[in-house]
Order: sequence, then C-alpha cells, then structure tokens
Amino acid sequence: MQNRYLCFMKFGWQVLNFVWLELKLEFRLKYAIAGLLMFVLSTVYLVYFSLEYQGVRGDLLPTIWSIFFWLIVLFTTVNATFQSFSKLSQGKMLLYYTLVSPQVFIAAKLIVNALVSLILSLLTGLIFIFILGNPSQQFAVLLLSLSIGTMGYSLLFTYISAIASKSGGNASLAVVLGFPLALPLLSIIVKLFGESFNPSLSLNFDNNLWIALGFNFIPLLLALILFPYIWRD
Repeated sequence: MQNRYLCFMKFGWQVLNFVWLELKLEFRLKYAIAGLLMFVLSTVYLVYFSLEYQGVRGDLLPTIWSIFFWLIVLFTTVNATFQSFSKLSQGKMLLYYTLVSPQVFIAAKLIVNALVSLILSLLTGLIFIFILGNPSQQFAVLLLSLSIGTMGYSLLFTYISAIASKSGGNASLAVVLGFPLALPLLSIIVKLFGESFNPSLSLNFDNNLWIALGFNFIPLLLALILFPYIWRD
C-alpha cells in the first residue's frame, strides 16, 4: 500500500512539473494565443454584424445565443488542442520519450489544454456578454456548464490530436475522428447550458449533468489507457 502511495505521489509530481513546463512554453508563444483570441474576436464580431444587419440582435433568442456561443467555443478548442501537438517536432517528441512516461505526457497535455481552453472559453463568454448581452438568469449554472463542456471538448480533441500527431500530424484525421464524437457532447451541453436561461432548474438537470460528466470521463480514461500503445510507435 505504501509503495502504491509513493508511486502515485511520484506520478503526480511528474505531471505537475510537466504541466508547469508546458504552460511556460504555451504562454511564451504569444502569437499562438493572440491568434486564437483574434479568431474569437473576429467570429463574435461577424455574428454581431450579421444579427445587426438583419435587425434581430435585440430579439436574439437564448437558444440561438447558446448555439452561436458553443460553435465558437468548439472551433476555438479544436484549434487550441491541435496547435499544442502541431508545435511538437520529432526531436522534441524524442526528448519527451526519454524523459517521461506516456501516462505523464498525456496527463499533462490533457491538463494544459483543458486550462488553456477554459481560459479562452471564459474570455469568449465575456466578449459574448459584452457584445450580445447576457440572457442568463442563473450565472452559476452558466459557469458550471461552460466549464464541463469546455473540458469535455478539450479532453476529447486532445486525445484525437495525439492520435493524429502520431500519424504525421494530419489535421484532417483529427477533424474526421473528432467531430462525430463531439456531436453527442454538444447536444447534451447545449441542454445543460440552456438551464441557465430559465429561472428554475428542470427535472432533467441532474441527468444531463451526469451524462456531461460521463462524456468528460470517457476520453480521459481512453487517453490514459490507450495512448501508451500509440507512444511506442
């Protein structure tokens, strides 16, 4: 039992060290973060301009607000997660291969991408609220669903991007594999997110919450179990 505890502590310490290293490298490349922010700003402005041109911005339904928001979050998360692997050269991958175990590598990547994606999603939400207003009546539910949905996207596409990176970094492979798997998560998150627009929670809130958490757990488990086999190739 003591040996297992020590192994777990060692694993956790290695993951934390690798997460800190990855975060420093991630925010050192300011052009990558700036590019993602410009993507968010330009997309939100395009939505605003389209709604304003049609004269329906003032009558924007919460469901339409939610759909626009989650589509932008989805594509932002895809870009952020795929960039984290596209920047890895063969030499750097070989260095990581000699320094850390595959479980440490993928766990750190999952954590870093989840944090970066969550920050970008929160900024997207602030921009959306500032430009298009805030139809939410339960801000805590909005933040909860935003966090769960963003982490679900991030975990899924980090795992898919890891697979794509081992096949020559083919971005189309990540898209083909990832988007069909993201659709069920998108549908349940939109339902969960929609609860924040109502004055009271529906009877299905707990069920939708557990289903959304399950969608987060599945790619996490698959990544930790299956990535070591990909890592060997």
